[in-house]
Amino acid sequence: MNAPRPRSRMRNHKTLRALILVPLLVMSVVAASCGTQEPLPTLAPLPTHTPFPTLEPLPALEPLPTLEPLPTYTPFPEPTATPEPTATPTPRPIPTPNPDAPVRYTIERFTFSDRDGNPGYELRMGNLTAWGYNAGDRVSGHGPGGIKITLKTNDTLFIERVMNPSRTSTEPRGFFSDELGFRLELAPDVEVAFLIRDVSCSASNCGGFNTREPGIYVIGDPFESGRMGLFVIELTDCPSGPCPLAP
Repeated sequence: MNAPRPRSRMRNHKTLRALILVPLLVMSVVAASCGTQEPLPTLAPLPTHTPFPTLEPLPALEPLPTLEPLPTYTPFPEPTATPEPTATPTPRPIPTPNPDAPVRYTIERFTFSDRDGNPGYELRMGNLTAWGYNAGDRVSGHGPGGIKITLKTNDTLFIERVMNPSRTSTEPRGFFSDELGFRLELAPDVEVAFLIRDVSCSASNCGGFNTREPGIYVIGDPFESGRMGLFVIELTDCPSGPCPLAP
């Protein structure tokens, strides 16, 4: 076996020198840096503390005055209302209608109807109540007694709509009275208004009474004599003497 080789003395010597020189170099660097550092500034002394002044004691509080008690509330007496006497209205006499005064009757419609192949007159009262008929009644010329209208010689009869509708009648229709002196003729699908009064009318669709004699006058159809039913106007005189003319 080979004997161990002795360690080199030269390597140990270099190591020792390094261990001695490195600390010396470090100390020299530290000493150099410490020698060039500027000294710390001198701080100014703190100001001397001035104590707060001594406060004067607060004045003694005066006691609050004693309040007087509120007066006792006395309610006001309720006023007693004195009822005022109720005035008794003076009744006004109801005027008695003058039987001689002219009257204007306005009926809603007079139609030349054709029901079940039978042509006829039909009167619609509208909101009028007269001659024994009620408002809203439809009076047929073929009904009991037919159509009967009673007028004084100074009255006026206005029919708002006289109709000959083509859907129920394809023939011309009309009514006339030679004795009273008026005549109206309508073609199919025609509607007019008609006025009957106590004097002759110069305007269209207006008929006047040529006679002032009381009596019952049958109104006929110039195209259907006797087939339209009964339509009569009863002309009466004024009960207190001659009738004044209507305006």
